[in-house]
Formats: sequence, structure tokens, C-alpha cells
Amino acid sequence: MKKNWIYSKWCFALACALLMGVATSCGDDDGEGSGTGTGQQPTLPDLGITDPVVAVAGEYDGERFNYENDVLVGGTGFYDADYTFYIGNAPLVLKVFQEDYEETWSNIRTNEHGAITYASLLGVSLGEDFTGTFTAKYNEDNQMTESALELSEDDVTEHAKWTFVWENGNMVSYRNTYSIDYTDEEDFSYSDNGWFDYGDSPVSNNGVYHPDMFPYDYHFMLYAGLFGKPTKDMPVSVVFSSTDGYGDDAYAYTEEKDEKGRIVTLYCDGEAYYYYGYADRPIELTGAGWHAPGRAVRGIRARLASRQAR
Repeated sequence: MKKNWIYSKWCFALACALLMGVATSCGDDDGEGSGTGTGQQPTLPDLGITDPVVAVAGEYDGERFNYENDVLVGGTGFYDADYTFYIGNAPLVLKVFQEDYEETWSNIRTNEHGAITYASLLGVSLGEDFTGTFTAKYNEDNQMTESALELSEDDVTEHAKWTFVWENGNMVSYRNTYSIDYTDEEDFSYSDNGWFDYGDSPVSNNGVYHPDMFPYDYHFMLYAGLFGKPTKDMPVSVVFSSTDGYGDDAYAYTEEKDEKGRIVTLYCDGEAYYYYGYADRPIELTGAGWHAPGRAVRGIRARLASRQAR
């Protein structure tokens, strides 16, 4: 799960499918590695959420969240295998457990809103130890404007950096750069960009983190508020451009909402892409992944996974 977890989500969802080519829309509050907060994760009221998402379901991945006292404390998920995750406080720590794999985020510093500005990573994958660091910056609305991740294992070091541009509470573009440094092999580098459009009549967002905007395999880190707030609205389209040689890709998004105005299904080019469960409207675990009952998920990941194989 880890070996390309920096790269996998973006290659899978962006490269195949969140910038300092332009300036961010708001000033950054926190310098790299700084932290002015208490080191505790934010509560649901801190995030302005009254009816939280309790599960996220895609064709290739999904997670179910457990909440206690208005904070996300853990849960279970599926990616390439089942895993469990845990969030502890005093001090704040994140742990992921999977067969032949463990990952821990510790030494965490946060901003005043509880979003992570620095963390050290330590883990074991298939018997091999890896270490890393994560840093992030946020704008005055506690939305991520920049993040960087470095992972090292034996003679391989992976670097990833993302920058995000926000306007009126919405992410309008991102830039991602990724590289691998090898001791005795040729190095590898990659970059991609995305531009999101919200249309003339934006669809309000009740607290969903769009799966094609944020660069992390694990949904729970987002829904715990550890990487800042989501977009105010949902995008209606996106254009991706990358250095993979395939040119630009464009996709259209639509949403299905329930009677309470909550997003329950995200569609990509007319096909179901992700499902969202709530306490009174659950989604179930069936077969190899998370699905709403009786429905299959399609979308960018399915199409672009096949493109990677070309």
C-alpha cells in the first residue's frame, strides 16, 4: 500500500486522470514545519459539520469512519487489502495497520484550526522500514495551499509537492511534482496540473472532500479535518494535464443529493464514481470494495487504470 502511496493516488486519479506556477489566492498562515495550535485534531463543530460523512465508497477504495465526542477516532478501509486506522490525541498520532504494513504519523504540529503543518512518518512495508516527513501550509480559511511529502526506504527516496489555488472558498487549480531518487538507477520525475470549474450556478458542498483534489490514499485524514477544510462548492468539470505524454483529459462531474441536501453519489461523465454514507443512510461493504447496495462504481479511476497499463 505504501510503496507508491505518494504517487498512486495522483497517478491513478490525476496523472492518469490536490502550485506555484501562479500565486495562491490567500496568504499562508503557517510556515513550513511551524505550528501554532494545540496539537489536537479539530471537532466536527470546528469544521462547521453537523451531519458528518460516515463512509466513502469507490470502486478501488473506501473507508468507514468511527466518531466519538464529535471527533473522528478511527475506522476500517479497503485499498489493495483491508486495513484499520486510528487517531489518538494527547499527543496527536495517526496509525494505519494492514497485513505486512504499518504506518505511523507522530511528532505532529498543527495550526490553530487543528490542521497538520508538520509530521514525521515511520513505517514497515513487507519487512522493509521507511521514514518520512510531511509539511503543509493553509490559507486564512484553513484550506491547504501547499504540502510536501518525502519518504525514504533503503536506496530510494520519493519526493512529492502539491500547491493549490483557491478562489471564493473553492479550489480552482493545483500543481503536483513528484520524483524518485535512486542510488544506482536512473532517477524518475513527473508533474501534473488540474483546473476545476464550478459553473454559473455552483452546487453547494455539505462537507465532502472531492476525491480528485487531494493527494492522499487515506480519506480519514481529510474527514478528520487534519488537512483543512473542503471546497465550499462542488466542481462541474476538470481539465488535467500531465507529463505522461497522453495530453489533456477533461471530465464532467454531477452529484445526486438526498432529501436533506447531502451529496450521496458523485458522478463522473455520467457514471457513478463515489458514494457517501451518513448515519441514517449507510452504504455497505460488499465483495472486494465499498459499494452502495446493488450498484457498481465507475469513473476516472477505472478508465485511467487501464490507460496506465498501455
